[in-house]
Amino acid sequence: MADKITVFGAAAGTAGAVYRRILPYVGKAIGNYVINDANFPGVGQYLPARILISVNAGAGSTVTIQVSSDNGTTWFTLVSIAAATAAGQYLMCDTASTIRVTIAGAVSDIRLFVE
Repeated sequence: MADKITVFGAAAGTAGAVYRRILPYVGKAIGNYVINDANFPGVGQYLPARILISVNAGAGSTVTIQVSSDNGTTWFTLVSIAAATAAGQYLMCDTASTIRVTIAGAVSDIRLFVE
């Protein structure tokens, strides 16, 4: 059938891959960043989506991935990633203030793998 796509061996971000797009944000400054197009340019066109958030915390940095059940009033930490540690979390993101990345201490690299 013509509508099948081969996914075996396809690299992330290429045709047929599980992750349609990889959005790199290298050297992201200290701050709180809700997953939206204003904070992560380019991600808005994919929302709502399931996204793997990959973190490479810079030296002296701590990065947390947080979720809110009340549109940004209260935040709950899902994971805290220490300096020079690579980690990732697989999350469902929408266009409201429900998922954020908080960077403290030093710049860090964030990559969003959009499914």
